[in-house]
Amino acid sequence: EPFVASAFAFGIPQSGARIGPLGIAFAPDGHSVLISGGAGRNALWKLNLSGGAAAAPLAVLDVPIYDMAFDAAGRLWATTGGGPLVQLDPETGQIIQRFGDGVNLGLAVDRDSTRIFVSTRHGVEVFDSQSHEFTPFSITRVDGLALAPDGKLWGVSWPRSGDVIRFNSRGRAEVVLKAAKDFSAQADSIAF
Repeated sequence: EPFVASAFAFGIPQSGARIGPLGIAFAPDGHSVLISGGAGRNALWKLNLSGGAAAAPLAVLDVPIYDMAFDAAGRLWATTGGGPLVQLDPETGQIIQRFGDGVNLGLAVDRDSTRIFVSTRHGVEVFDSQSHEFTPFSITRVDGLALAPDGKLWGVSWPRSGDVIRFNSRGRAEVVLKAAKDFSAQADSIAF
């Protein structure tokens, strides 16, 4: 008290659709943060935890980056809004590997296993970071994904509604918070 908000990072160009930074991932080293954004939504900036002005991007890629997360082994994963799931080099920002196609926006890393939950055009799939295989999890399409401390997967329904949903262990979705019909901005991400 009092509640105060301030800018963490500034100077990141907006996209043609006037969308600012999209993906934010805190590095396991505890000293840096990676942020995606820019005109093509395909640039990465690396800042220290003090934030500040974003100068030249660390990398400009050939695909947009919508969401990013580090796994337990320190590997950086990112979604591309309809393209592959990509593994990024956290030091250079460059793409190391590409996996699959039709990976949409959200991802959630299970830090207790090699599972990465990803939003795809088919619903939610589980990517195994060791075998590099995708397995169907749920036919419910979502935008944002997050794993709660109790291990439950949550998401935001997409392309309709923006409802907050919770998945059971078999991939069945339950609406926990219904999006307001008269609310002009809908939720598109979720975090714990």
